[in-house]
Amino acid sequence: MRNVYSLLLSARLILVAAALVFMAPIVVHAVRPRAGVPQSLSTSVDGPSFEIISIRRNAPDDRNRFNDSTLASGHFRAGNQTLKWLISTAYAPITFPAPIPLDDDRVSGGPEWINKDRFTIEAKADRAVTGTEMAVMLRRLLAERFKLKVRVESRQVNGYELVRTNSGSRLGPNLRIAEGCESAGRQGIGGGPGRLALRCTPMPLLAEMLSEMVDRPVIDHTGLIEKYDGTLESAPTDAEILTIFRGERPPDGAATGPSIFTALQEQMGLKLAPFLNSVEYLLVEQAERPSEN
Repeated sequence: MRNVYSLLLSARLILVAAALVFMAPIVVHAVRPRAGVPQSLSTSVDGPSFEIISIRRNAPDDRNRFNDSTLASGHFRAGNQTLKWLISTAYAPITFPAPIPLDDDRVSGGPEWINKDRFTIEAKADRAVTGTEMAVMLRRLLAERFKLKVRVESRQVNGYELVRTNSGSRLGPNLRIAEGCESAGRQGIGGGPGRLALRCTPMPLLAEMLSEMVDRPVIDHTGLIEKYDGTLESAPTDAEILTIFRGERPPDGAATGPSIFTALQEQMGLKLAPFLNSVEYLLVEQAERPSEN
């Protein structure tokens, strides 16, 4: 089995120092970021569609919740999830290694039930798909079965831009261009509080991770278009301490070291510069409960 892993911190998930592993393209368990990212949101439904779709509404007392997708077979499964969660996945701006849901704060509007009613969806395409294609198919499913209509609204938000510390070709000592990514078993970002391990990672995905760590939107302006391997060690950020350690003092085994801002410059040759980001938000204009099948 080929594994692709990506670690994304979340207010809903308490992580320990061990890496969190996402299984993709075989299976991906995507965890949404809190702060969101400023990449443009695509609303297109033009593209492939699922050949088989099953939707059922869950009972209010159902506690069995899951989500995974198998890109190699075009299979998507979401168990006991709200429509709002499905929307945040379908309109994900980051689709590597699979659609990574938007922050809840970037989806608003619509009838009250989209935050309460839960559904189990199983859908399958007739071939292998990419993460981008999976997102398009989900948007099409929601438009057809939930009669979903959304619009995009841009807002100015204080955040950071991820840039290089020098204009030459030299990278930091802990960052290098990855090789063999087409056959690599693991791709993405792994690690724990204060520790990141990059494997065949594109810069937009690193920016996504950093946005969670500093609790502000981060946009990639490095100009680096390859995929990269590398490591980054720093003291846990305030956002990590709040999310992972529930605001308490990290245990002695947690990573210690320079701030994330200093570590990026010294170890990767990158830096976070204050930047007024234009972030796109989704407003739900229409949604209907689907018929079951």
